[in-house]
Amino acid sequence: MQSIDPVFPLDLVLPYLQCVCDAELSVLKDPNTLFRANSLTSKSIDHLLKLTSIPYLKSTLQFTILQLIQEDKNCEIDPTKLHTTPDNKRKSLHGLFDSPPTSGVDQLTTYLMVTMETILSSESRCPIIIRRALKQLFVLSAKHFPDESTLPYLAVSGFLFLRFFAAAILTPKLFCLSETYPNERASRSLTLLAKLVQSVANLTTAKESYMRSFDDVITDMHGQLRSFIDRLIDVPDERNSEHRVKLHKQISYDGCILISGFLQKCKLSNIRYFLGSIQTGITFKRRFFELTSHLLNYYTDPVSRVLKGSILLSDISHVEQMDPEALGFKYTIQLQIQSVHDRETKYFFMIASTLN
Repeated sequence: MQSIDPVFPLDLVLPYLQCVCDAELSVLKDPNTLFRANSLTSKSIDHLLKLTSIPYLKSTLQFTILQLIQEDKNCEIDPTKLHTTPDNKRKSLHGLFDSPPTSGVDQLTTYLMVTMETILSSESRCPIIIRRALKQLFVLSAKHFPDESTLPYLAVSGFLFLRFFAAAILTPKLFCLSETYPNERASRSLTLLAKLVQSVANLTTAKESYMRSFDDVITDMHGQLRSFIDRLIDVPDERNSEHRVKLHKQISYDGCILISGFLQKCKLSNIRYFLGSIQTGITFKRRFFELTSHLLNYYTDPVSRVLKGSILLSDISHVEQMDPEALGFKYTIQLQIQSVHDRETKYFFMIASTLN
C-alpha cells in the first residue's frame, strides 16, 4: 500500500504557488531551463499533483498501461537491442489490440495514439485546483517572457506530462497504476512509450535516431496538445465561497487518497458471530480500498472501479488491532461503525498480509 502526506491548508495552496513561481521566474535568465531544476516550485507542484490527481491519473492511463503489461508484446525499435523473439499471441482483455501490428514501430504507434487520445480529452476530469495552478504557471510564464509564445505551453506540459503522465508510464507501480512491477520486456515498452509522450510534451520530435519513424505522428499531435492546454486552463479565477467549497470537496473526497491497496474484508452486525466463526471458515472478500480524509471506499478492483461500499470516517466510533494469536491472522483490524441514521452497531474487519 502506498501512502501520501495529508493535504496542507487549502486557502494557501494557490497563493503560495503563485508566490514561489513568480519569484523563480523573476530571476530566470534562460527560458530553456524553465522549471528544470528540482526547485521549490517544482517540488511543490509535484507534491500537489500526487496529492490530488491519482484518481485522475488512474481514469486516464490505467487501462492502457495494464493492457500493455498484460499483452507483453515486443515493442523494441532500437537496432542495437533488437533480437528475434516469438510474437505474443495472447488476446487483450477487451479486444482493443486484437489485431496487433507486426513491427515495433506500428505497435508503439498504436499505444501512443491510444494514450494521447485519452489524455487529450481528459481536461474535464482534471482536479480544478490543478487546472488553476497550471493556469497560474501559464499566465506567469507569458508575463515574464512575452516574446516566447511557446514557453507557457512548455511550462504546463512540463509538469503535467513530463513529471506526471510520462513518469507514471515509466514507473506505473509507484503511481498506483499497477500492483506489481512489469517484467523486463513490458518495462522496455513503457520506457519507449514514455519517451514518445515526452517528445509530444516538449513540442519537438524524438532525440534518438531510431525513433525518427515517429516524427510525423508526434508533430501532428503538437497542435492537439496546445488545444488541450488551452481547454485545461480555461477555468474561472473567482474565489467566491461557492467555488472554494467545491474546490475543498474535490480535494477531500476525490483527490486526496491518503492510502490505497488490497485488503480482505468482512462486514458483520454481530461481533460474537465473527469470533465464533473464525475457526469454521468465515468468508472474507478481497477488495481494493481507498482512504480519503472523509471516506473509506472499497471496490472490486482498481481497474473497473465498481464501488462496493463506502464508510464515513465520522461514523467510525472505534478502531483496534485484534489479537493475532486468538484469530490466526497477523494483521486484523476491527472497525466499530455507528451511523447517525442507523442505531445498530456494525463491525467491519480487514485483514492485511503486511503493513507498510
